[in-house]
Amino acid sequence: MDKRKGFTLIELLVVIAIIALLMAMLMPALARVRRQARGAACKANLHQWAVIFSMYTDDNRGYNPTGPYFAAGGPGIMWMSALRKYAGDSNDLYFCPMATIPENDRFGRPTGARHPYKAWGVYDNDRPWGRRKYDVGSYGISEYAGAAGASGGRWDIFWKTPNVKYAGEIPLLADSTYLDGAPKDSDPAPQWEGQPRASGGINPSGEMNHFCINRHNGSINLLFMDSSVKEIPLKCLWKLRWSRDFDIYLNDPAWTPWMKRFPECSIR
Repeated sequence: MDKRKGFTLIELLVVIAIIALLMAMLMPALARVRRQARGAACKANLHQWAVIFSMYTDDNRGYNPTGPYFAAGGPGIMWMSALRKYAGDSNDLYFCPMATIPENDRFGRPTGARHPYKAWGVYDNDRPWGRRKYDVGSYGISEYAGAAGASGGRWDIFWKTPNVKYAGEIPLLADSTYLDGAPKDSDPAPQWEGQPRASGGINPSGEMNHFCINRHNGSINLLFMDSSVKEIPLKCLWKLRWSRDFDIYLNDPAWTPWMKRFPECSIR
């Protein structure tokens, strides 16, 4: 009676080694596909926000939400609260799929999340300007998009409405480490990857680092005033028309070591 010959130990080890080698070759490709899928989902979210902002402006005489500061005609309101009736109560749309976990949970306990894959929030209280308890997300609005603002009293530098020239170059909503930001053309490049957000408040500085984050392979996804959504390389953020007085023709800032590996901007 013939006996079936099984694998020898050496043959089994060879098979295991081949499988391990194949897995090692496939894992980077699978990780790349996963990042690309999440990047596409992020852009899809921003396209939905484009519709939501459009619905808001249609109902408000063509104006964007005011922003967090007190406007000449009354109190300001943050974009999350202004748009909630159009976006619904689910937090899903507020997250880039690459950054869904905040630094602390709603009980204040650290989650271990770190930039650039960390969401802002969770907030533990309501604020008069429209931030709601438990608000959380990983997109931020450009403060200059607002219908009113208080950047050092400079009301004239805010866009207020999407019906303006160069709307396709004016940021509206983007991947961000905070719920808003007011970049200036004089803002330096972040000193290190994951540098904490700037202090905020009226007439802030250094808030380009809210948006200059390596979330999508050296780029962020950005919704513009004309409702277009684009992937913008980090070094091109200084070539966008954030505010009416943002000088896009200035020389680039000094690129810090962590940013030197990224390609130069082709927008001139």
